[in-house]
Amino acid sequence: MPNDDVVVPRKHYDPLIGAATLLLTVSNNLAATVLEGGPYESMLRNPCEALKAALANVPGGASWDGVWRDTDVDFETYRHDAQPRNMPDIGVKATHIPTGTSAESYVKHSVEANKDAARKGLKAIVERRAKEMRP
Repeated sequence: MPNDDVVVPRKHYDPLIGAATLLLTVSNNLAATVLEGGPYESMLRNPCEALKAALANVPGGASWDGVWRDTDVDFETYRHDAQPRNMPDIGVKATHIPTGTSAESYVKHSVEANKDAARKGLKAIVERRAKEMRP
């Protein structure tokens, strides 16, 4: 009996899940604000529900609820091009895992200060986008 599992490389899997999650969030918000009670609402809601059910069975495919959590942020340090070679890496890239949005900071004089600046900038971007997507 052949194995029906499909192996998708991680470099393709993450963007696919991110795009599906974003599509689901935007579509649900659109249905709630524009089509609520309209004759075409089910044409949008039924595929959204099917996508939501499919994502529930995929590892890492949970849809984002639009609430900022510090635990949803991944940080990585790097050396910026303008940074002197005799200094440790102080640039920080913050990535919001549910949306894939990122922000960087490298102008402060410590990793902690850059981490804080990147987190604040990322939080502002993510909260603004979440607000735009809400009804």
